Amino acid sequence: MPVQFKLLSILIKQHAELNLIGADTNAEAFLTKHRSGELEIDLLFLDIEMPGISGIDLAKLLLPNVKVIFVTGHRDFALDAFDLHAVDYLLKPIHPERFAKAIEKVVALLGDKDRRTELQPENQFLVVKGSGKASWIKLAFDKIISLEADSNYTTIYYEDTKIMIYGTLGSMEQKLDFPPFMRIHKSHIVNLDHVQKGLRGEKVILSNQREVPIGKTFVTRLKEYLGRI
Repeated sequence: MPVQFKLLSILIKQHAELNLIGADTNAEAFLTKHRSGELEIDLLFLDIEMPGISGIDLAKLLLPNVKVIFVTGHRDFALDAFDLHAVDYLLKPIHPERFAKAIEKVVALLGDKDRRTELQPENQFLVVKGSGKASWIKLAFDKIISLEADSNYTTIYYEDTKIMIYGTLGSMEQKLDFPPFMRIHKSHIVNLDHVQKGLRGEKVILSNQREVPIGKTFVTRLKEYLGRI
C-alpha cells in the first residue's frame, strides 16, 4: 500500500463513523465496480493526479449522492472541486484537526439525507394555493427544482413544468427546510439536490438546465455548504 494511502487510512480509522472498505490507484477498475453497483460507497477520497485520469474527471463519473473529499498537494483546483460539489478540499500534508472538520461536514450531510429519507409521507409535500379550479396543489419536495420571485407571486419550477402561485418568496422560504433548499439570490431559492454545476461562483446550473444567478451576499454561505476552501 502506497505511503499516502497508509497515512490517510490511519486518519480514517481514528473516526468511528467511517468504515474504510478499500483503496486503489486503478480508477478504471474502481469505476466498473462502482457504476455496476458492486461497490456501494457514501464517501470517496480523491487525489487530483492519478494514473490515467484526473481526480476531477473521475468525480464527474460518480453515481449521484456520493460525497467527495479531495486530498491533494495542488492548490489550483479548489474552484473545480467546488463546481463538482466536493465536500472539502484538503491540502497535503493533512493535519488531523483539519481532517476532522471535513469529516464533520460529511456526517452532517449524510445525516440530513437520512433525516429527509425518514420523513413521514405527509411531510414530504408542500401544499400551496392553486389557481383556477384548483383550490390547493400538493407538490413533492424532492421534485421542486427551484423557486423564483415575481413581485407578490412566486414561480415554482417543478419537474418539467412551472407553477405560479400567490405569495412572496420570503413566505415560501419559511415553508422549506435547509437543506436541501437554499436561497442563493434575493429572487431565487434552489433545491441543492438539483444543482448540477457551478459556474465560477456566479451561477448554478440545475437539473432542468436553467441557469440561476448567485447573489453576492449569498456566495459565501453557498460555498461553505458545498465544501469549498
